[in-house]
Amino acid sequence: MTTKAHFLATLLIVLSSAVHATDKKDTEKGTTFEVVRQGNVFKLFYLNKDIVKVNVKIVDESGNIVFTERIKNEEGFMRPYNFKDLEHGDYKIIISEKDQNLATTVHHGDDLIMKEEALKPLRLVKMDKINGADRVFKLTIVNQGDAQASISVKNEDKQVIFSITESFTGNYGKLFNMARVDGKTSFEVTLNGEITVFTL
Repeated sequence: MTTKAHFLATLLIVLSSAVHATDKKDTEKGTTFEVVRQGNVFKLFYLNKDIVKVNVKIVDESGNIVFTERIKNEEGFMRPYNFKDLEHGDYKIIISEKDQNLATTVHHGDDLIMKEEALKPLRLVKMDKINGADRVFKLTIVNQGDAQASISVKNEDKQVIFSITESFTGNYGKLFNMARVDGKTSFEVTLNGEITVFTL
């Protein structure tokens, strides 16, 4: 199996004073971990700015470890894993961070499914607090291809205090300074029809 290090592309960072949506999908703080298939290659995307080192292993249906590596994490990374020379079947990709394991099962094989999944773009949305800053948060969108995001911020009374629609290609990042906003704040991000909500 071949592994090649590809770090997340440099994010565009802009300061803003403070985002519009309908359905709500609550997102937990912490790790965002996604595997996207493109042909025989499974791309692992990992976002967590608080973890320093991460162990990754791939296990086959019989429980045999077919690959393992230890990765130095710098707020996020992407790793492509080429399954071309492996037998068709189900595999577990397991991430070990601190005292917990995160796992997902992927299926290698079926040319039709592979072609369909290869066309799916990857999109991840994450919100992190900037350490050492008073209520400053960073919105990160990891994206493949063209995308449009509607971002709105609501105060504790559910009033929209800021909204913007952004069109971009590739990854996107924005800083929000909420120091002058009292009480709980909710961020709603609509990305190509899918909605993610953060309560801060």
